[in-house]
Amino acid sequence: MGVDPRWVKSDGSPDWPTKANNGFDGGFDGPPRVAELQPGQTFDRYGGRFDEKGNFTDQGKFVAPKDVPFDQRALPDSSLKSPYQQYEVIKPIPEVNSGNAAPWFGKPGGGTQYQLPMSIDELLKEGFIKPIK
Repeated sequence: MGVDPRWVKSDGSPDWPTKANNGFDGGFDGPPRVAELQPGQTFDRYGGRFDEKGNFTDQGKFVAPKDVPFDQRALPDSSLKSPYQQYEVIKPIPEVNSGNAAPWFGKPGGGTQYQLPMSIDELLKEGFIKPIK
């Protein structure tokens, strides 16, 4: 069984929702709200990669609260093969876009997602977040 061509670009990469293809920028189901994540809040992410030396890097900016089920994130099934990481907020993170994931990749969406103002790597380097087990 192949991947539905509606969700794939000609180069084989995922075709994420945008304004041009009936979504909102960032895959939200409507205009996102601006929020500030507070110390103690937790979130997780499917994404990033390990290099040949085993070092983890993640330039991604999309995360979700830990309790949001996978189908409600409207991610492609291939994301389940990506590293899964959990984080805790250490310093307030302002200017976070927050909203519900648009239905996509044959998934219902509807779960809360956050679009961070910096990548995971940048937030770790600047001390805004820390990994949790």
